[in-house]
Amino acid sequence: MADGLGRVILHRDRFARCIGLGDRKNPCTRTPALVQLDGEDLPSELAPFHSTTSMTLPRELVVEARLPLSPNDFTKNGPHFRANLGHVLPLSLENADAGEKASSSLLLPVSWQRLHHDEGLTQLEEQPDIVVLTDAHQLARQSDKLVRAIHSIKSAFPSALLWTPGIGGPDNMAVLSWIGVDLFDSGRCIQAAEEHAYLAPMGARFIESDEQYDHMVQLNAWHEIRVQVIQAMKNGSLRELAEQQALNSPRLIEHLRHHRNLLQLNDGFLARNKKSTNGFRCYSTQSFNDPLVTDWVHYIKNKYVTPSDYGDVLVLLPCSERKPYRLSRSHYKFLDILSSHHYEQLMVTSPLGLVPRNLEDVWPASHYDIPVTGEWDNDELQRIQTSLYSFLARHSFKLIINHSSVSFTWDGADVVDTRKNAGALSSESLSNLHRAVRDAAERFPVKRQKNSQRLLRKFE
Repeated sequence: MADGLGRVILHRDRFARCIGLGDRKNPCTRTPALVQLDGEDLPSELAPFHSTTSMTLPRELVVEARLPLSPNDFTKNGPHFRANLGHVLPLSLENADAGEKASSSLLLPVSWQRLHHDEGLTQLEEQPDIVVLTDAHQLARQSDKLVRAIHSIKSAFPSALLWTPGIGGPDNMAVLSWIGVDLFDSGRCIQAAEEHAYLAPMGARFIESDEQYDHMVQLNAWHEIRVQVIQAMKNGSLRELAEQQALNSPRLIEHLRHHRNLLQLNDGFLARNKKSTNGFRCYSTQSFNDPLVTDWVHYIKNKYVTPSDYGDVLVLLPCSERKPYRLSRSHYKFLDILSSHHYEQLMVTSPLGLVPRNLEDVWPASHYDIPVTGEWDNDELQRIQTSLYSFLARHSFKLIINHSSVSFTWDGADVVDTRKNAGALSSESLSNLHRAVRDAAERFPVKRQKNSQRLLRKFE
């Protein structure tokens, strides 16, 4: 049996991962990376693997490391993998079972047909180091099958490197990395060059007649986009980079949307696939529909319930640029007014809609980053109002102190506007808030709680 790969995750962003290969203390290189094909001469740091396919039957796929990547011996290049490719059926025969079963191997070729008919894939004695989606080229032309296949592979083999032969290029590396691809090859680049086209990081284009183009131009494009992807993974901006790349291809936009929709079907899945120490950037309108955001909005609208001992008063407050909110200058003043009163506090924000004070330390509410302008567009207002009305319908508050900038009415409770179109921190607004809280304490007294009781409730 071949030796396995030494690897360690350096950065992660959802399904995208930057994995150090080789010695965990001093990796030789990292993903995303290339697999060198026959006839190529690529730098080993960029292409740490070389692949060949036999022409005889049964066809055999060989993947050899060009760097010392095996934890058993970091003094020589290795490991080397071999596996039978098996039959790759056309997608028109996806319901047919070829009868081929996967065997335990560190190199695992899979196809759409095998993913759906080989139950043994989930019962392998040994987890693979590299998974090869052999019919990726066919799947990429379908509506959603590529992202569904990738999702299945990532769920079954989360630690394996994924290679999708023949579909990658500098023009889509960010998108494919975002949905889970780790290894690429230059097959599309070679084909494009034969058609006098160039796969640039921000889209494919034809080569101009007076343009200097050779192998190094395409190689530089690989280097450029790879560095961008790794840096974007590191600072949490890969989604934005993928969205920029996708604008050059309707097919890439389809892949992103299907990937987003697929993640939304998995309740609670995203929290395990995003490092919460990174900020969640909400700089573009696309973040409004990000699965992390829509999952949060769905939870607040349909599941979150105020603790029963919080009384009859609800306080609406504006968000702040600093997270968690309580660390901001504005919320320090709000809490100074509210600290002795045990009321439910809801922060009004975009794109999350509403954030209860009890959950301000929870991802992504504790780490999202959005420009604060004090103005709301129609989509933001609709989300906030819809979430708020749904929340109020499931509760029975008798008084709502509205210190946010969003105006609304509610038949089931008295609504006191303490802002009156003034700034949240203006002396007049703060005085109104203090007066409203004092009046609420007289009308709806609640039993004060010890700090230990409050913390216990928060943990619950």
